Amino acid sequence: MALALLPEELIESIAIDLPIEDFRSFRLVSTALEQRSRHGFRERFFRKRTLRWHTESFRDLLDITISALFGNVLQDLVIDATPRYAIQQWRIRKQIAEDQCDPELKDLYMIEQEDIKKRTGESAKFWNESRYDRKSLIVVFEKLRKLRSITFAYDGMDRIYGTFGRRYCESSQNEMSRPFVSTMDAISVSGMLVEEISMDTSRHHGAVSIGRLESLARSLLNFEVSFEHLRVLQLNLRDWRYLEEGFEQPPERLSFAVRFLSKCTSVRELGLSCFSSLEGDIFNQLTRNCQFSHLETCTLELFRLSAADFFHFFMASQRSLRRLSLSHIVLRDDTIIWSDLMRYLADNFALESLNMRSMFTRPGARIGIDGTVKGAIILEGRELAEQLRYHADHLINGNWGPAWHLASVAYPFIGIRT
Repeated sequence: MALALLPEELIESIAIDLPIEDFRSFRLVSTALEQRSRHGFRERFFRKRTLRWHTESFRDLLDITISALFGNVLQDLVIDATPRYAIQQWRIRKQIAEDQCDPELKDLYMIEQEDIKKRTGESAKFWNESRYDRKSLIVVFEKLRKLRSITFAYDGMDRIYGTFGRRYCESSQNEMSRPFVSTMDAISVSGMLVEEISMDTSRHHGAVSIGRLESLARSLLNFEVSFEHLRVLQLNLRDWRYLEEGFEQPPERLSFAVRFLSKCTSVRELGLSCFSSLEGDIFNQLTRNCQFSHLETCTLELFRLSAADFFHFFMASQRSLRRLSLSHIVLRDDTIIWSDLMRYLADNFALESLNMRSMFTRPGARIGIDGTVKGAIILEGRELAEQLRYHADHLINGNWGPAWHLASVAYPFIGIRT
């Protein structure tokens, strides 16, 4: 039987697993095979696309979106938000520092550093003045009207570059944050609906600047519509700004990160990591201004919180919450300790899984599990509450391991112990 005469389901089954070069040859055999394998071709190569932050990639995305054949297929957009210029500059600085004894190498590195610095400035100027990224995404989103997911991906650096990592975190924030901020701005202007905003599970070495996020203030009301069907939200937020004498923020000023999160009331899965040098108690603001009454899964990282705020934060989702993960959390209370909080969880929630890692007391001591320096609890299943009560009775405090705040600067580096 001729290949073109096979049932369409069988043709799709044959074509879908072919390597890309063979798939291309398969579709060139005849018009009939091209047409009958078109659905599989669209699903395989156009349902999920990766956008890299340069003009050629934006043009490719625009071309696909306006295509009559492929424009309505895109459902999952991956945005590569890796700050490549910042990474190049950081690596060359390390090379200059390590090769100070070799004048010739140092001169070459200095020339390369100046070239990278120039290209960094030109790139920033282009995006700032043209706003090509924002304009392009608005066109794409107005055409699509809805996406299942937007995933932000960030390549990391080896941990050998982690020395004085905070300086890198500060210097990379503008470039690293631009893709997220421009994407959110385009969502608000276009009115596009999105169901999931997340970070790539393997390429998760990035964060968004709270300061840069504030540029979305004018669009804030629009997010109530765009996020109406938002079910998954994962955010890694950082703020490396400092208070300046004479320009202190009023105590009642609400963090923009909290204002942004208050528009995401429909989320069922929330992952939030947040550290700010400027605002000391963001979690209290979250508790007072955000209500996530549909939460089923929640991951919290890098918060200093009181037990009262913790209890209040989860009050609205007490019946729905099933999976909870806590990492690098400081319990700020003097009277309520981690054992009390764990017993509260056991008595008041029907959790199916619980992951607690790197817990700290107010003075900065780590919590050890089962009377040892082991710092993690991973519980699942029907006996979770009973096991949690047992662990609550066998905690110890100690000063082993890295300090709590080290985790705030670990995100760009692969393999740093926190």
